Amino acid sequence: MLLSVCGICKNEALNLPDFLESVKGFADEVLIVDTGSTDESLQILKRDSQVQVVEFPWNQHFGDARNQGLLKAQGKYILALDMDERLRPEDGELLREELQKGRHEAFFLPIWNLASRNWRQDNSLLYEQSTLRLFRNTPKVRFEGRVHETVDEGLFSSVGVLSIPILHVGYAEGLLEKKEERNRELILKDHEEDPRNPRKMALAGLALIPESRGLELLVQALPSLRDGDRYRALWALILDHSDQEAFIAEILKMKKDSFIAWFVRGNQAFEAQNLELAREHYEKAWQGSRSETYLPGGALQTVMDRLGILLAIQGRLDDAALILEEQEKRFGLSPQLFHQLLKLYTALGDRNRAYPLIRRMPQELNALDEDKRLEIVKYLKILTGR
Repeated sequence: MLLSVCGICKNEALNLPDFLESVKGFADEVLIVDTGSTDESLQILKRDSQVQVVEFPWNQHFGDARNQGLLKAQGKYILALDMDERLRPEDGELLREELQKGRHEAFFLPIWNLASRNWRQDNSLLYEQSTLRLFRNTPKVRFEGRVHETVDEGLFSSVGVLSIPILHVGYAEGLLEKKEERNRELILKDHEEDPRNPRKMALAGLALIPESRGLELLVQALPSLRDGDRYRALWALILDHSDQEAFIAEILKMKKDSFIAWFVRGNQAFEAQNLELAREHYEKAWQGSRSETYLPGGALQTVMDRLGILLAIQGRLDDAALILEEQEKRFGLSPQLFHQLLKLYTALGDRNRAYPLIRRMPQELNALDEDKRLEIVKYLKILTGR
């Protein structure tokens, strides 16, 4: 048996049909740990002959719950998912093909936190992150942590990175704030019970930011943190601590193409109207974004938007168009982005790309100021020859 999909569930009747449909095509077995559902979740799960259900009383510890599924899994590899996560139909077979090559014991996968629950038609991002969710099934591998539970990548001799995204709809349409408050309570409880643990201290600091106590905890934990935990703490300190430059220098020692370091420096140059330096920094941020483990959508969108403008100013119109096209794929087609792309295609005389864009024209063009709306009319006349 190649692959077990393991997940945890509590009152997920709304999410379960989509979840099961998205995983059953590629998983050899599906194990779901139910932690006390009172809706129809258990009935849905038990009706499905491919699903094994493990009932485990909720003890306010996500790591413990996940590990109950790992204990029962028979697959050579385990993919850990939540009920509000999906894989695209075409990605299941790609994932199996990669596992059959046997090149790595574990893999990081990107998590696309979507703005809409309509994941089949709308992949607009709130933010993106990367996490170790796919790994060899061995007794030594277990999840740690009451919340934001993780598997230690140091347990594996070889760790790879896959570009197959996990689509997460659980933060869509206003749900993010509710889950963040729940997680905050659990994180602070974890730290209270084990105050000397550096990772729990850092998670508490992240939960409390931008409060000064959060910054204090992160600085205190930093010398004992390693790898991803250290990187995430530095990221937060760069954004919120007064000694920003010192933390930028520290994070660049860990990762020369750190997105956050070059994003912040790009912003500094942009605000100082040093546009050439801003372009250089934003290009480095864009390159670094491809290997980041955490990527807020707003920051990435700013980089792509400004880099597109700066490349166009330099006359690199094709490069600018490619950046903005990628922005549309990730965040959808806003009126502002439609205007920018139409302007570029007009300058390039590229009707092959302009016509499909026109067919996708957003309805909210009234959100643009009058000058931009008039420019759109002008570009349409040029492109259509009218």
